[in-house]
Amino acid sequence: MSFSILDDYLRLRLAAFRTFFLGMQLLDWGAPDCSVCYARRLLYGGACILSFAIIGMMCVGIYMGFDHFVGERQQRFMIQRDLLKGEVDRYPLLLRQLVVGYETIDHRQVLHDLSWERYQQLLQQQNNVMVTDREIAVTPFTVLSTLTGKQDSDSLAMLLRLVQEMSRLPFIHVRESNSPVSGFAYSVDHRFFAVTPPLSAIALHDVKQNGVPLEIAKKISGIEAEILKYSEQELLDQSRVVWVPLSFDSITGEPVLHIAKPVFNQGKRVAVVVFTLSFLQFERLFQQSRHDSDFLVIAQDHYALFGLAATKAREASWAKRLRAVPDFVIERANNRGLFVYYAGAFFITQKIAGPDWVAVHVFDWFAVIQYLRKELWISVAVLFVLLCILWGFVVLLDRIVLAAMQRKSLAVYESEAFNRTVLAMAPVGLAVLDPVKQVILMQNEIACGLTGLQAGDGGGFYCLLLDNTPFSVGLNKDCKPPVLRKEVAACAADGRQVELVADLTWARYQDQDVVFCALTDITERKSAEKLLEKARQLADEANKAKSMFLAMMSHEIRTPLHGALGNLELLEGEDLSAPQRARLITIRHAFDALLVLINNILDLSKIGAQELKLELMPVRVGELIERCAQIFSPLLERKGLYFYCLIDPRLFALWELDGHRLSQVIMNLLSNAVKFTQAGAITLYATADESHPGASRITLSVADSGVGIPACRQAAVFDFYMQADEGVARHFGGSGLGLSLCKRLLELAGGSISLESKEGEGSIFTIELPSVKMAEIAEPKYPDSALCVSEVWVVCKLPAWRDILLEQVKLQLPEVDVGWAESVDELSGDEPHGMSHKVLLIAHYESSLPLDCQPGQLSGMYHIVVVSSDGPLCPETRDGITYVTSLSYTALGHTLAACAYRQDMALPIPHQQYQALNSKQGVRVLIAEDDETNCLLLEHQLHALGYTQVDSVSDGQQALISCLQQSYDIVITDLYMPVMGGQDLLKAMRQFGIATPLLVNTANAYDDWRVEGEDFAAVLQKPLTIAQLGQTLGRVLCVSGAEMPDPGAQLPETLRDATLEKVFLASWESDRGQLQNAVESGDFKRFEHCLHKVKGGLFVMNESLALQACEALQRLLRSGETIQISALLSDFMLIMSDVVSRYKGHA
Repeated sequence: MSFSILDDYLRLRLAAFRTFFLGMQLLDWGAPDCSVCYARRLLYGGACILSFAIIGMMCVGIYMGFDHFVGERQQRFMIQRDLLKGEVDRYPLLLRQLVVGYETIDHRQVLHDLSWERYQQLLQQQNNVMVTDREIAVTPFTVLSTLTGKQDSDSLAMLLRLVQEMSRLPFIHVRESNSPVSGFAYSVDHRFFAVTPPLSAIALHDVKQNGVPLEIAKKISGIEAEILKYSEQELLDQSRVVWVPLSFDSITGEPVLHIAKPVFNQGKRVAVVVFTLSFLQFERLFQQSRHDSDFLVIAQDHYALFGLAATKAREASWAKRLRAVPDFVIERANNRGLFVYYAGAFFITQKIAGPDWVAVHVFDWFAVIQYLRKELWISVAVLFVLLCILWGFVVLLDRIVLAAMQRKSLAVYESEAFNRTVLAMAPVGLAVLDPVKQVILMQNEIACGLTGLQAGDGGGFYCLLLDNTPFSVGLNKDCKPPVLRKEVAACAADGRQVELVADLTWARYQDQDVVFCALTDITERKSAEKLLEKARQLADEANKAKSMFLAMMSHEIRTPLHGALGNLELLEGEDLSAPQRARLITIRHAFDALLVLINNILDLSKIGAQELKLELMPVRVGELIERCAQIFSPLLERKGLYFYCLIDPRLFALWELDGHRLSQVIMNLLSNAVKFTQAGAITLYATADESHPGASRITLSVADSGVGIPACRQAAVFDFYMQADEGVARHFGGSGLGLSLCKRLLELAGGSISLESKEGEGSIFTIELPSVKMAEIAEPKYPDSALCVSEVWVVCKLPAWRDILLEQVKLQLPEVDVGWAESVDELSGDEPHGMSHKVLLIAHYESSLPLDCQPGQLSGMYHIVVVSSDGPLCPETRDGITYVTSLSYTALGHTLAACAYRQDMALPIPHQQYQALNSKQGVRVLIAEDDETNCLLLEHQLHALGYTQVDSVSDGQQALISCLQQSYDIVITDLYMPVMGGQDLLKAMRQFGIATPLLVNTANAYDDWRVEGEDFAAVLQKPLTIAQLGQTLGRVLCVSGAEMPDPGAQLPETLRDATLEKVFLASWESDRGQLQNAVESGDFKRFEHCLHKVKGGLFVMNESLALQACEALQRLLRSGETIQISALLSDFMLIMSDVVSRYKGHA
């Protein structure tokens, strides 16, 4: 809290404290008068009890009225239910009488009584359909039957007699146009069906069209399903009548109820008689007496409602509410009746035996209130009057008598409690002092802690505080001093020295003058002010030094470095001797290291200033990682380290990220691994996690077997200019910027980096980077020729490497079976010799067969491919074995395709690249650069790229004039030039309507933000390589739709031979000396390494005689016969002399 705020705080509280001290003289500590509180509780408690008693009596009276209402409703329900039950029992009784009477008939007499033969002939003539006449039935029936054979005569006669018995029933004999009851009978074998009233013409047409058996089965299927629910024994019971649930009549289409009774003959069911009741005329059938609108009938399935008129609003409302009632309300109904309340309605339910219906009487609160409205009005009025009288008396007594007593005591108590709370909760130390006795009367815990004194102690600290102040001589009644502030030092209760600010003022306490003191601890603030001032000075100095350093670094170092590197790059293309080329390479490496250091520092500075922005674009991450690995592979080979590059094939798809920054991170991690590893292996493992849609991540790990990092230093290696320890810095060198730059670049991209290390055993750096897959891996394109390989076997002892190779082979050759083994011994006896449809892919740490694998052992395989990190980028075949690098997914795929389709191993070269080179001849380029060295270098680089029409000027004004005089395809300009700079040139060109694209070429790393939002086509950073310049020009100009030619691509035959011979001659000068020195010093490991390198070059140049001499030397090395190497090396040198002479003659 600042002093100004503290002043306001103290002034606002002084008046409250004065009131507090005066109030303490009027009342001791404690609660307000307890007698007043007790009297009030007693008064209001008694009034509440009496009110509840009155309300309870009224509720008892209302409940009694409600109970009477429920009893009356139950009585009405029983009357309605009994009437319904009587009507329900009438139709089953008639049906049972019909069936029992029919079963007692003498069936032999039936055959003589009926002329069944006539009806049988009639059925045959009318396609199994007829209508009965009065000889059989009074009421006509439509008969559908296939009982037309002689053997069916008895069955037909018996069933026609059943129809005759049915026609005599009163409700069937007397037919009305809208009678609610109909009937039909059918045989169990589904060959007879008789129905009344007769079928309409449309129905008869359907019968003739579909056939009698199908129509009979369709009409009786639902009834048969219900009958089959009962056993034969249950059906033999004469009282058993089957009620079929509500369904739609297959004849009329109306909703109906069926009552069915099986007919038995000699213990077997032969027929079924069915009464059909119209659901639409439910009230006419079952509720012929007056219908109560609150009485309903509902089926057990809870959906079919009977006795409800949709046109009546009240009954429709009950139907809607019943459909919303849970099933248990209906299912709990029984034969004794049940009273249920649910969702604001009362239900009286009872089950009706037979059809399993539930009779329901329903009413709601509205009906109850309507019935009890008179009693309710009287009860509420009486209750209101009684409660008003009671509580009016209570309130008057409280306000007149008790409230006045309470207010006086409560005001004093609250004031005292509030002031004590403020004293205890104040954020500063507060104390009350007796200036005469110089003792502490009261203080809070903060004051006690700051002074180390307790209440009642003699105030030595306070005596010094009050000395030489107006508070030491007493209170002047006429002139009250204001609040006095004083800074003092004190010894706190814990023994530490503290700086305090004391605010003093007069107050009254216990009828005496006292000094009120407020103490504020400002020790930390004083210390913080000193530290902040010192930090501000250091920050200003550091910021000034940083600004000066970056300004010098950007302009004074990068500009001459641009000229040096560019000229070195052009000089490499000249015809130099071996020593000159070696010195040139050394100089180039030194400049590259300096450029990397400068770029790291500038990138870190950009990140700190939040000026570094990522450029997201589609990148094939797998190819990017391979290029990084290929750069370090020669260095690892020279150090004798094993190198494993394991890349998930999914990473060869297109992923959206900043490829340049990811490459920068990977190069830093590999550089550290190579630098700190003297023996063992380095593993680069990359995989993709697509388990979460929309949140894919790329994980990359670099593991080494180097010196490791102590656990106490692992967190510090990601800080600026920090390394594992001083010994590492002295022994291995380095600036300590690489890992800190990696960490900040990954955090900028939303990723992270972690470290696992053990001192003396090695380190594992793992990065995780979120990314989005833009496209899947392109399917490999193969020729139309037949596939010559049926299986590919992968031999690898490392499980992780083996899994990666298996996935790569499956992607490259999806139609080929793939298997694996840990060693060749597992495959040696797998197939007999002479098989030629397999490929054996051997993963080895060096470009040679493993010691436990001999060519003769594998003669049964079609082709052997050895994959290693030091293998050639272009596959080589030696002694029938193909060698290829493990650092190129493309090279491996081409090798497998060549084996599978028996093609040439030479890599295909796109024809578009040469078209791109030819199309550059017509491009006109203008350079605006005030530095002659940079301008000349840029002209040479453009000529090297094939851009021959190049003009140059020294400032922006001359460039504008040149653009107005003639047309250019592209302009390359510096940002800072005399007369007119790059930005002014852009604005002037656009004002004149010149739309030529402009490239900015600058040495200042902080110029990206200056041109952001401008119309510049691209920004080029010095030092600029030919590859970077070519890629940018190709992208901006879209030259023939192609990018810069790939450095690894083959050139036309004449140009390729000349270039390869020049490169081979340059490298042979140093290789020859290394071979001779290695033999003289006895270092055969180095000799083997150098010989392997020479052999690779001879293989490319197709020098068969020299290759045979190389292989002879290698065989001597493997057999350990090193004594004969010197003699054989002399022969090899003579052969190589002829090769060199021949190449020089070509030059």
